[in-house]
Amino acid sequence: MSLPRFVELACPTCQTEQKCTIWSSVNANTDPELKEQLLNGTLNLFTCAKCGNSAMVNAPLLYHDMQEAFWVQYHPFDWLGEENLLEEFSAEGEIAGDKSLSGRRYIDRPPHLVLGMDELVRYVEFRDLLYAAQHPVAPR
Repeated sequence: MSLPRFVELACPTCQTEQKCTIWSSVNANTDPELKEQLLNGTLNLFTCAKCGNSAMVNAPLLYHDMQEAFWVQYHPFDWLGEENLLEEFSAEGEIAGDKSLSGRRYIDRPPHLVLGMDELVRYVEFRDLLYAAQHPVAPR
């Protein structure tokens, strides 16, 4: 299930405040349009209604694909200096907090961790290519 958050943000250019939808979780299978937004750079994009300025909202994002059986967690690298954030990870660099999602049948390991949105996009594209190579479509 994809999970939106609705937040009030101030435009970094003109300071006008407006409501914005920020996705904290994306399910590629139930919401393929959100996957497309991730891949084309428009997911979690703030666009000011007053001045038209656009900016990415730097927020954690869990991406999961049930068909390809993987999930990946993005944490903004800049947030690593925040108090207590590193306590959410094991010594191996895996997410150490609530593992309720890891008990689902289609995934038997913690999510892959990335620290940049560009890294998240490249990882999703890599997994798509890997899945396609291992599951070729039969000729008609």
